[in-house]
Amino acid sequence: MMSLVVIADSSSLIALDNIGEIDALRKLFLEITITLDVAREYSRQLPSWIQIRHASETAKHRPEISNLDPGEASSIALALDSDNPLLIIDEKKGRRVAERLNIKIIGTVGVLIRARTAGFIKDPDTLLARLESVDFRLDDNLRSMLMGPGDRIL
Repeated sequence: MMSLVVIADSSSLIALDNIGEIDALRKLFLEITITLDVAREYSRQLPSWIQIRHASETAKHRPEISNLDPGEASSIALALDSDNPLLIIDEKKGRRVAERLNIKIIGTVGVLIRARTAGFIKDPDTLLARLESVDFRLDDNLRSMLMGPGDRIL
């Protein structure tokens, strides 16, 4: 079986770090890959289990990603270069582009639901409040998925 290459965009790293749950990524996926653009946007000390890789020039110059911010564009480019990628991305525009390119995606809330279901979340009862305290925007559907039984994963 081909191993999963998990690529994170900066918004998910920042949100998870801001609510004290970045370690949930390591517990769920063991290793996370990011691009240098994402590392710059994250602008914090990277945990040792986050690896930096570069996308090919061919992937970076795909017209589909030309209107995205550098972190999103480089993350999608890296996913295009990877076998069996899972891209953690929240921004709607970037998600739409990734979906059109047949890249499997999950959002920060999807990661949190998986981590809560697996028992990796430190304080699941305050999860929604912690997200809201760092201005993470959730629509009603995501809010109910996060606080629901945990069996519906993005």
